[in-house]
Amino acid sequence: MRSLKQREEARAGHVVFCIAAIYIEKEVIGMKVFLFLFILIPALEITMLIGSGRWIGLLPTFCVIVLTGIVGAYIAKRQGLAVWRDIQYRLSRGELPGDAVLDAICIFVGGILLMVPGYITDCVGIVLLIPAARKPVKYMIIKWMERKINRNNTIIVQK
Repeated sequence: MRSLKQREEARAGHVVFCIAAIYIEKEVIGMKVFLFLFILIPALEITMLIGSGRWIGLLPTFCVIVLTGIVGAYIAKRQGLAVWRDIQYRLSRGELPGDAVLDAICIFVGGILLMVPGYITDCVGIVLLIPAARKPVKYMIIKWMERKINRNNTIIVQK
């Protein structure tokens, strides 16, 4: 017969094991979704590029791909430099540049997506480069970070 202490320890171990199993299961599901998207998006991009080539022709399709890459790099560079200056300004005043850092992340990812050939990545990249359209994306990033912080029981103190 187990003592009360042994039963509590066993129960606590079971709870920790269950929490770890749930966490691992979420990570595995997250990787499966990532892998699925990693295969699905390029397949859709290729299908759309082939369809576009048939509909408007090979040369116009190629020109659109090159043009969005060049324009995306230019806009990302311009906005990225502006955000970088904003971050430096805030730091020089002793402020945390939280919102500006999120803008920088969105601009960087948007610029990369515009340089990747394809219409889907171009659309997502353009959305990330439009300041008003970035707000929901930044909100989702903040919520994701809050969940990560809360799950790990991390406490951040801002002075």
